[in-house]
Amino acid sequence: MNTTPDSPTSPETDAEAQERTAGANRRVAGASGVMMAAVMASRLLGLVRDRAISMKFGQGIDTDIYNAAFTVPDLIFFLIAGGALSSAIIPIFTDYCERGREREAWRIFTVVAIVTTLAVGALIVIGEIFSQQLVHLTTPKFDQVAVVEAARLTRILLPAQICFFLGGLMMGVLQTRNKFAGQAFGPIIYNLGIIFGCVVLTRVFPAPWHTAAEHALYLRHPWPDPRIAGLCWGAVIGAVLGNLLFQWVLIRRVGGYFARGGLRHLLRQPGVKEGSAQVWRMMLPIILGLALPQVSAIVNKYYASGLPKGQLSALMNANRLMQVPLGVFAQAVAIAIFPTLAAHAARKEMKQLRSTTNFGLRFILFLTIPASVIMTVLSLPIVQVLLQGGKYTTSDSMLASHALDLYAIGIFAWSAHSIVSRTF
Repeated sequence: MNTTPDSPTSPETDAEAQERTAGANRRVAGASGVMMAAVMASRLLGLVRDRAISMKFGQGIDTDIYNAAFTVPDLIFFLIAGGALSSAIIPIFTDYCERGREREAWRIFTVVAIVTTLAVGALIVIGEIFSQQLVHLTTPKFDQVAVVEAARLTRILLPAQICFFLGGLMMGVLQTRNKFAGQAFGPIIYNLGIIFGCVVLTRVFPAPWHTAAEHALYLRHPWPDPRIAGLCWGAVIGAVLGNLLFQWVLIRRVGGYFARGGLRHLLRQPGVKEGSAQVWRMMLPIILGLALPQVSAIVNKYYASGLPKGQLSALMNANRLMQVPLGVFAQAVAIAIFPTLAAHAARKEMKQLRSTTNFGLRFILFLTIPASVIMTVLSLPIVQVLLQGGKYTTSDSMLASHALDLYAIGIFAWSAHSIVSRTF
């Protein structure tokens, strides 16, 4: 009987398919190991950052305001400029490169960067103008003093979203070349920026008291500490260095570039308009998928703004601790597996696509189900070891640990979600 290359009964085709699948799984496992080590380093540095902030400012109104200041910038990042866009460009860029249309792929990269930079820039301007109204909308139970101070910090943080957007776009393109250094070290540089802000830049801003009597009054009737702005300036520095300049250096090393010519000229080139439109069409379902864990934290801030002081910070501290295994395991594996999934999809290899997804899910669940159990059982000791000290007290640890108990239950599910949404 004659068999075609696509025939499922062909032993040679089956053997080749199995070898390709095994090879893909080996590449995914190797890249996952590298990313896990890098993300682990980033998360450990993030814990150093959180401990430095906790020891300097405790867990009260100042940290509530600081956390609230990230809400509006985070909305822009998560819903437009962040993971959605960088994830949307990976399959399109991969598809064009697989078909030998690399020049068009870089033109699409340039068009997407220009158009979305204009859109993000417009949103930043709106955020700068209406920051007080937006802060009040996202944290409606804050008093007026807290709203004004959070709006001031929000204005500092908003321009950094341009860096996150362009950096995320470049990280996505680098992943299509199986280059993960940008994704690995960008967050490390960003965390170092915040630590620099905590250690150095907070000394630049005046303390809220000048005499012992004023200090005693501050302890009885606290008002926002202006030194917290140093953390925000540190975040901006980290974003510029880690998410923009470092990523551009890596793009140039792989031969990447921004295509020359105006936007109108680029859109007239063959395949560019269609490819760019396809990236933007994919953004909506990706937003609904990948941004969900981050949006849930923003929703929590909305409701927590009416709780007693420090409880919003407790929720955010617990959420960041829950993000450690999510980042080390789920994010690392998802980032490593996505280029392979995109390549299978571009070549219409649906059997291999299913197999790689199955491998990623088993790998992630094997790692994160124990992590869920451990963090639920040991929530209080974990918070005490990582955060307690200085102005951060035992009662602060207990507040954060109660939230971590419940957050930790969902670790394995959020982790599996990171694979399934990318396969979709």
